[in-house]
Amino acid sequence: MGKQILTAQEYLAKADHTDDPAEQIRCCTQALELDPELPLAYFLRGNGYANLNQNEKAIADYDQALHLDPEMDGAFINRGICHVRLGQDAEAVEDFSRALEINPENADAYTYRGNCHAHLDQDEEAIEDYSQTIRLDPDSTAAYNNRGLSYANLDQDEKAIEDYSRAIQLNPENITILFNRGNSYAFLRQHAKAIEDYTRVLSLNPELGDAYYNRGNCYGHLRQYEKAIEDYSQSIRLEPDAAYTYNNRGFTYAYMGQYEKAIEDYDRALDLNSELEDVYYNKACACAHLGKTEETINNLRQALRIAPHKYCAAAGKEPAFEAIRDDADFQELLKKFCVE
Repeated sequence: MGKQILTAQEYLAKADHTDDPAEQIRCCTQALELDPELPLAYFLRGNGYANLNQNEKAIADYDQALHLDPEMDGAFINRGICHVRLGQDAEAVEDFSRALEINPENADAYTYRGNCHAHLDQDEEAIEDYSQTIRLDPDSTAAYNNRGLSYANLDQDEKAIEDYSRAIQLNPENITILFNRGNSYAFLRQHAKAIEDYTRVLSLNPELGDAYYNRGNCYGHLRQYEKAIEDYSQSIRLEPDAAYTYNNRGFTYAYMGQYEKAIEDYDRALDLNSELEDVYYNKACACAHLGKTEETINNLRQALRIAPHKYCAAAGKEPAFEAIRDDADFQELLKKFCVE
């Protein structure tokens, strides 16, 4: 018996029912050799390439599918997803918009387009899209979370918290959403509530350094310095190369009057990043408290060199510098950086 020869439609059926992207590509290619005018074959082969992360090839096939069938909304959506993977968010927005012209009730297309608007810092447009997603799918945890992020980017953290809270009702153990709500509470200086969220995050994932860092910041604002030190230390254990964690722990030690420990942390921060003006300024203050005038001036010089606009006014009023206010080198330093 001779080898069975399949028709183009039979190859298409095989392509549509396989879970193997390579086999899908092979079957679609066979179908197109028999009939090069099959938009579904280009679409399915594009899906196969997309599943293999060969996004340029996928886009080329979606282009062909849409040339043959301009109303194929799925091809617009999948081509948009490939553009997103390639960092081409503006092109993706166009594709998702075309898909929505064809089917304005597609919740996924609104979500995808909203994500692109967010990546492009177009948060108002993103909010509109996520709101459409929520209208069509009121239980979309991702839409509430993402809309919350866009509200937070616009400094509308009260609205962000409303969205995060709704998302948490739908998914109470979602670490990302709890963390995001904690950040909005912290931004609004509702530090106790932020601590509750970060603590819930850490109960679900005790190895998340950022949660310890942010909770440490909140404890610091509440003047619970020992707890802040504990959290910064845990964050450092998990992320030992985060310069600002050393800075903040040092700053907390300084608040507790432990200036030598503070300087040790500031030095570690500067080993990791030698251009952090905040650390130089904080170290200058700690050195001043210890009566180390030369080190105070050297570190203040570095802070002013990097960011004179930030620290000129502060240095002139800083209580830690009271003992050296009339020092000639101190006066010369302010004159050099701060007098126009």
